[in-house]
This record gives sequence, structure tokens and C-alpha cells, in this order.
Amino acid sequence: MKNRHLDQILMCTVYVACKVLQINLTFQEIMKCYRNQPQSTSNIYRNVLLHVDKDGVEERGDLIKFYNSVYVKVIQKFANKSADGRREPLILTPLPVSIQGQ
Repeated sequence: MKNRHLDQILMCTVYVACKVLQINLTFQEIMKCYRNQPQSTSNIYRNVLLHVDKDGVEERGDLIKFYNSVYVKVIQKFANKSADGRREPLILTPLPVSIQGQ
């Protein structure tokens, strides 16, 4: 998630959390709330870094394309584990397993 704006990551995270918690909130609704914030700029959700090739050429797109092509690939395993957390406790710290059990 290097070179990403924090607001982009937060909007994607809110969307994933809503999906995991089964809260009916669309990405468009999240972006609408973002647009009402004083620090918001359309560049944050319309011009998102998707990929940089080996020659340094950047591919950019909107936030939803970023979510589908980049963010989901990185967060999918954790999100699935979070969804399963209803059956077993979800540990939110990056501590090694041996320390968590103590």
C-alpha cells in the first residue's frame, strides 16, 4: 500500500469492514461522505495509483478500480479471517502466535 493516500486506504477499509459486518453501505455512499469532508479533493478518488511498471510508468484509475484490482488482493485473506472471526476471536495485533497465547 506504499504511495497511497491515507484517505484512499481508509475508504477501502470502511467498505471492507461493512462487508465483513454485513452492513449495507455502498462504495458510492462512502465516497459521498468523503466528499463532504473539509479535506476532500476529487483527485483522491479519481486519480489513484494502480500500478507502476518496471520503466516507472504509472497506471492510474478511480478508487473503485483500485479497490478491485489492488486492495482486494492485499486484504482478502485478512478480510476472510475477519468474517470467520464470529466463530473464533479475531486478534488485531501483529504479535507472534506464541506471545498471543500467554
